[in-house]
Amino acid sequence: MGGYNVYPKEIEDVLNDVDGISETAVFGVSHHDFGDMIVAACVPLGLAGIDEGALRAAVEARLARFNHSCVYCEMDALPRNTMGKMKKSIMRESFTADA
Repeated sequence: MGGYNVYPKEIEDVLNDVDGISETAVFGVSHHDFGDMIVAACVPLGLAGIDEGALRAAVEARLARFNHSCVYCEMDALPRNTMGKMKKSIMRESFTADA
């Protein structure tokens, strides 16, 4: 992403530590200027929704600038296969179709 190595797990670990977040998935989608753009799909605990400001603050405090997610999206649940593994390809396709 912009020529930097971005490790989704590193960003997910920070986001999962934020109060009110159940789980997250970080993935890249095509971007016309940077090649890829970081997207963080977040599942909130309960019905309150996600606090994007808290997510951004946590990432900014703990990670280098190139790791900051460009887009945060809220999901009811993350898609998984029958073995329980996250299907980031489905999230990537869904995000690209919505954009």
